Amino acid sequence: MGTPIKRKHSVEISALGQFTDRYMGCGYNRDYSVKELIDRAKSVKKISGIELCGTWHITEATANQVKTWIDDSGLEFVSVLPDYFAQRKYGHGALSSSDPQIRRDAVRDTKIMMDICADFGGKIVTVWNGQDGYDYPFTTNYIERRGWITECIKECAKYRSDIKLSMTVFVDEPDWNDGMLEELLKLEERTGVRCCEFAFTGPLYGHLMDRNENVSRAAIELYKRSVAIANQLGAVTEMEYEYRPQDPLPLFDPYPVMPEEEVTRFVGIAEELGGLCRDGGRMLIEACNRYETHYLTTLGACRDMLEKADPAKTKNMGLIADFFHLAIEEADPAKSVLDCATWIRHVHLGDSNRLAPGKGHTDWKSIFRSLKEIGYDGYMVLECGLDPSRRVEELGEIREYLVRLEASL
Repeated sequence: MGTPIKRKHSVEISALGQFTDRYMGCGYNRDYSVKELIDRAKSVKKISGIELCGTWHITEATANQVKTWIDDSGLEFVSVLPDYFAQRKYGHGALSSSDPQIRRDAVRDTKIMMDICADFGGKIVTVWNGQDGYDYPFTTNYIERRGWITECIKECAKYRSDIKLSMTVFVDEPDWNDGMLEELLKLEERTGVRCCEFAFTGPLYGHLMDRNENVSRAAIELYKRSVAIANQLGAVTEMEYEYRPQDPLPLFDPYPVMPEEEVTRFVGIAEELGGLCRDGGRMLIEACNRYETHYLTTLGACRDMLEKADPAKTKNMGLIADFFHLAIEEADPAKSVLDCATWIRHVHLGDSNRLAPGKGHTDWKSIFRSLKEIGYDGYMVLECGLDPSRRVEELGEIREYLVRLEASL
């Protein structure tokens, strides 16, 4: 056995002081001096270290005095955060600000904290991008701003090799990690259930054909990461022309024609992604309805893209037949299955209203008859809404409905 880890605990001393919010800007308590905050930290059992915030607790002018207070307390100085989040000039971003001067100010503030950290015997400056997040979707060039953050962090990292920069990152749950991959890889062994389909989602999902080349390339990288996981799982992953609400709604344009340059571009992306598939992983094109994508709304249209591509790069590609989308777009979904038989690799089950099969007006008997005729033996994934008050019972009912349906053919 290895040596047990001896855990140590620290506190960012702001947590021990005043608390304000938008209703009580003056705070709910009295103000505490920095020395009082250090003393309060010392009084907490099992706290052996403290973290400071620049300008709140420490500046170049007060550094010597604060260091004396920390030394006298017997607490360990752990880290300091540059203050990017409580100064008005950083209200619209610090390291990602569109104003080069503000970015330079943020870098300067970071370097000052790095020097103070070194003088205090510390090793870590924590970069918390409090106003550098994505709070307002579709209002800025996120790729460009991330580039600015990267440039600033690189400059700070080169400034002092003896001080480490750590970053606090907030992500939507579930937070993908190696543990989750390991769980999926062992899922079938543990439960008998196999992960047959995998895709990363997020703001870039559905933006493969974005007009902004930077956004498009970032989306392609997201889909590549999905392919990499799908390869390990032996699962399918998916792509589409786009996936987003259409604005304006396509109420009177049922026959959009995809420009030739868009065809060439989409086929190129499909070849790039499809060429990465191996070990049972597949990249499949999904036809989505006109309210979620402008082009490639039918199985036939998606098939045509694959047939234009290099066969060597599409050998691990195919189509997803999603019958919710097809109920909107196909004149005869069952016939479309027959027409695209050689390309269908995966099926999504959702009725015309996105509820469970049998709860809309989709002709499931004709669809299942076509699937049987083409010899489809792949997975059928429920992609439909369930009654939240009786999900387990409804899943049983769906199974019974599908079993009866197949038995009737």
